[in-house]
Amino acid sequence: MGRGADAALRWRGATCPFSGIRIPLGDEGDFFVVRKPPAVPEVPKSLSDEYFYGDIDTSCSIGSREGPGASDHINVGIRLRQQVNGSDEYTQLMDPIPVALGSRIPVTFRNIRGAYGVTEGFVEVFDADTMEIFATYSISFGPAS
Repeated sequence: MGRGADAALRWRGATCPFSGIRIPLGDEGDFFVVRKPPAVPEVPKSLSDEYFYGDIDTSCSIGSREGPGASDHINVGIRLRQQVNGSDEYTQLMDPIPVALGSRIPVTFRNIRGAYGVTEGFVEVFDADTMEIFATYSISFGPAS
């Protein structure tokens, strides 16, 4: 019979090494050994401790379009671009919305959470139809305050 967790052990005329109880000769006892759980490893820092946060507070002028069929509105989105393991990763900060050409839009975001362990990136204001970038702003990330 094994000595693993929940294994029934029979001891006759001996002292159980696990409980210290003496079993008289001729008697039979069932003991269920429940192993002490393994030591709990030290709890690592909260994952939120490894994410960094940044703010941006500016505005962006949305230019004009010229040519046949040009519209007076454009679908504008705002996203965060960061280098993660050598590749660009994007996080949408504002879904595309129609904006009148010639307008100025606010680019104001508080507590933007960057990619895990990444301390810098770029906020991009872009045309959602053509993916043309209107403006790029550098942003730094630090521990949450």
